[in-house]
Amino acid sequence: MSELDDRAAIEALHARDVKAAKARDYAALAALWTDDGVMLAPGGPRLRGPELFAQLEAAGNAESSVEVIEYAFEFEEVEIVGDHAFEWGIVRGTTRHPQTGVEDKRAYKLLRVLRRDEGAWKVHRAIWNELVEGGSP
Repeated sequence: MSELDDRAAIEALHARDVKAAKARDYAALAALWTDDGVMLAPGGPRLRGPELFAQLEAAGNAESSVEVIEYAFEFEEVEIVGDHAFEWGIVRGTTRHPQTGVEDKRAYKLLRVLRRDEGAWKVHRAIWNELVEGGSP
């Protein structure tokens, strides 16, 4: 696969991620990860493989009534090295509570390691922390 093909495949991964997040399709989000993926969420435990997928499912059940209005990546850099890619930037999201109409806007600094898994790019490692308003990546 050429670097141009890899970049297009990684952009397609980003698009599937956004689509699944907006639809609150946590099964589709889990499918974007390698089987041994690791998530390092702020203030929480390290989640790996089956724990990660169970957490995604639980999040989907807990947030089933929340409407995702915005979910967008702003990657500053994507570097491809063989069967791995490294990307960092910002992810922005806005949710709305259906009963109250209250919106919650958040932005996070994000670092991810992607891995080519049976020919497809998937998220292999991810860590993020909240971006303080006015802060820079």
